[in-house]
Amino acid sequence: MDDYKLDAIRRRLVDVINLFRDVEFTKIDMGWEARKAWSEKYYADLTKDNPGLVGCIINRAEAQVIRLSMLYCLLDGMTTIGLDHLEAALALWRYCEQSARFIFDGRQTDGNAEKILAALTERPMTSTEIHRLLGNHVSSGQLSRILSQLKGSNQIQEEKFREEGKRKSSTLWKIKPLCELRIIANYCQDRTNNSQNSHNSQDVLEKEVVSCGDLEKVPNLELLPGNYENAEVF
Repeated sequence: MDDYKLDAIRRRLVDVINLFRDVEFTKIDMGWEARKAWSEKYYADLTKDNPGLVGCIINRAEAQVIRLSMLYCLLDGMTTIGLDHLEAALALWRYCEQSARFIFDGRQTDGNAEKILAALTERPMTSTEIHRLLGNHVSSGQLSRILSQLKGSNQIQEEKFREEGKRKSSTLWKIKPLCELRIIANYCQDRTNNSQNSHNSQDVLEKEVVSCGDLEKVPNLELLPGNYENAEVF
């Protein structure tokens, strides 16, 4: 960014600081449009609970988005949060969330949970084998809690089986298979020369998680390597 643009930003920031410098208390309201979008469109998604280390970083997203909205509002020299302030805050938060997922996705806050996931990636294991994996140092209650959390976050699944000669069934734990598909989609938009948004046709590569039952509906489909048995949609 050149000095002229930076200087304009500095001047605008100084003006905003001077505007509120001597104000001891300022009430920030949310405008009608922003309030409606917040309650009907955004709040439910922002309050979803995310498991693992990612969850520790991005949970309570709604509080962070409100704070960012207030900052954008004040930077405009206003005391009412508008829809533009809210959407700007959401855009910044999405960038932060995607960065956190890129860096920490799949990692657990519990070191034992990470060790279990790593081992199950290699092969399915019984509860007894998992207990041995952790050096027999984890109580049955702790192990049950860890496995329940991993199952609840759709990372592992259990399968009951009965060993020959035993009455009581045992549990086999395994990584939950993903239905991951690579979709090659050619997006071609023909625009007239007078259209403000006209642009050349381009090929766009997208990776999506879709229903295995909908495979026949997806054109130009190429499956990624992986286990698709009993794949589920989430």
